Amino acid sequence: EEFCTCPNCGSKLRKMRSKRGKLFVSCSGYPNCKTSYPLPQRGEIIFEDQYCELCKSPKIILKTGSLERALCISPECESNKEWNKKRAQK
Repeated sequence: EEFCTCPNCGSKLRKMRSKRGKLFVSCSGYPNCKTSYPLPQRGEIIFEDQYCELCKSPKIILKTGSLERALCISPECESNKEWNKKRAQK
């Protein structure tokens, strides 16, 4: 399943499953572009053609139960660090 454009090379990003069964996003320009991102392993993931304002990486919609949240798929993004801090405080 291809969706957004790779922020590094302009090829399409696609949802993949590793040999161990983990979901992740990989650039279709591999091996020339090695851009990849881990994905949440629980919940429904919806890909939209939206990009993070802070790091320019693609964003996803994560649905878990009745909750829905837009997230940047880059684990190093400051927007995710703020969200993770709020979750840890609960």
